[in-house]
Amino acid sequence: MTKSTVLNPAALVFLYSLVATAQANPQPLTASPVAYKDCAEFPSDMEFGEKPMFCNDSGSTIAFMVEATDLVAIDDESLVLNVTLNGKDIGTDRLGEPVYELGSFPKVSKNGKYAVFEVELGQGIFRELHNVKLDGTVKVYTSTSLMDVSQSVDLANPFTQTIGPFTIGNVHPNHTSSTEEGLGGAMEDTLVNGLRAAFSGGGGSNGITLHVKGDLNALVSLDILDGAEVLTSSSSTWSSDVKSMYFDTPKQSKVVLRLKYWNDLQMQTVSIKH
Repeated sequence: MTKSTVLNPAALVFLYSLVATAQANPQPLTASPVAYKDCAEFPSDMEFGEKPMFCNDSGSTIAFMVEATDLVAIDDESLVLNVTLNGKDIGTDRLGEPVYELGSFPKVSKNGKYAVFEVELGQGIFRELHNVKLDGTVKVYTSTSLMDVSQSVDLANPFTQTIGPFTIGNVHPNHTSSTEEGLGGAMEDTLVNGLRAAFSGGGGSNGITLHVKGDLNALVSLDILDGAEVLTSSSSTWSSDVKSMYFDTPKQSKVVLRLKYWNDLQMQTVSIKH
């Protein structure tokens, strides 16, 4: 006599989900070296244009690539390494502080399959880069949930709006007093005294600054919908959890802000070895 077992369809779906997730990003994720830069320290009286194009800054750098799925960002404060050269620790200074750092502007491909970052090792190891040993980790973020939300605002007046997980406004969140020196005071004075006049005249040339506060790893884009025209950020600066984005002045003050961001970020650890 043969016994048969009937499985609960819900259990099958749950099991499939676990398997699919495990196959999508097998643990642990690893980073592989894909490029090297090794530059001597040039004399101080050499001008910028007289140095090799790829060695305007001296020092040694290794670029790594991570292959996974649904990648959205690299945590730029998560790099932890042991760095040795011929068995000697060269990763810390005499006070035990790291001398390496994650390079500026780590990149994630549009399809979410690849992340590239650089490890800057500083000076003093020229011609020895092939003997350097690295052992450590960096964190990456993944997500499969892209959110696209819109909110109407009036740019002619100082405002702050909560849109999704972000706070967005035209006054810097860390400098809100119009009498305070610095970016916030200057921005609010400009808004109150200048933008109303600019919008009443049908537009201005000074531009608009919007400040986005929140987990910037989740931020994809912020656009201004000025009627049928879409204004994208021309440039930006950021510090900590605030990103300041610069736009051309819309033709009208009442516009729609369109925000795209990744929801439900998941953090994963990437192993680094060299």
